Amino acid sequence: MSLTTRQTATVVATGIVLWFVAAMAIRYFGSWLFDFGLKHILFYVLLFPISFPFVLLLEKLAGLTKDTVFAGVSIATMAALFLDGIAIAFFPGFYSLSFEIQLAGAASILWGAAVFIALGWWRSRG
Repeated sequence: MSLTTRQTATVVATGIVLWFVAAMAIRYFGSWLFDFGLKHILFYVLLFPISFPFVLLLEKLAGLTKDTVFAGVSIATMAALFLDGIAIAFFPGFYSLSFEIQLAGAASILWGAAVFIALGWWRSRG
């Protein structure tokens, strides 16, 4: 089942907002969080329970059903990844002035995107 125009606009807008929140988190907390040690690993693991409420929020905001949640989550993630690709390629200082934090931040957004899609798939299973 495909999304309506309203649903598509809602999931794209939500994906943009979630990307911006993640980018700001990297900007302000990246040097503390990305220690390439235990905090960093724990963050990756915790992205599953952290992301789950946002999948539920996306479902509610866009009126997604079991049949449309995977498509909705995928489209929201696509919007976020487009912005992430532009930011990391052309405006890396948006995340941090440190190359290591830019790299860790970009990797964490990729990981978070995969987590979001995985959770959307899981929700679509019923």
